[in-house]
Amino acid sequence: MSNENQIKGFLRVSQVIKLLGIGKSTFYKWVADGRFSRGIRLGERIKVWKSEEIYAFMDKAAKEAKVLEA
Repeated sequence: MSNENQIKGFLRVSQVIKLLGIGKSTFYKWVADGRFSRGIRLGERIKVWKSEEIYAFMDKAAKEAKVLEA
């Protein structure tokens, strides 16, 4: 994903699942499985993830998909 289209800073879970095209329960399963960090708690009911972490995951997944296609 090109850098100019990337959101900088933190992403809430609703933004993360929209970017990844998955459901909330799938995302939290991946967090439990260690695919993603547990996030950063900004408040009692607010948890966020670093956008760099999400975009790095997406880049890695895209590269692995290209390897499988070859």
